[in-house]
Amino acid sequence: MSDRGMKKWAPYKSLIEQDNFLNDMRHDKNKITKPKLSNEQAEEIDRVLREYHGELLRMRYYRNGDIKEIRQTIKKIDTVERIVIGSELKIALKDLLEVIAV
Repeated sequence: MSDRGMKKWAPYKSLIEQDNFLNDMRHDKNKITKPKLSNEQAEEIDRVLREYHGELLRMRYYRNGDIKEIRQTIKKIDTVERIVIGSELKIALKDLLEVIAV
């Protein structure tokens, strides 16, 4: 029989299910509320989208309590569904926080 030796005790991480649950709790605790856009910020996003001609854009957007950023080109702006369909991701117009031509 072999000696197990000293094992580091890890409280609250003894089960895989606990680890997933704790990660979800940490994520929920760090969520932020969606920032409000000023009229100038909304007008700037509108201007960039109207004058778009295929260049790479840096987009900051809000999703599930986080502010995320992506660089992509736009394939289509769907005004009926109110979404921007990009080369990497679809983003709702209401979730856009900043759009800058790179």
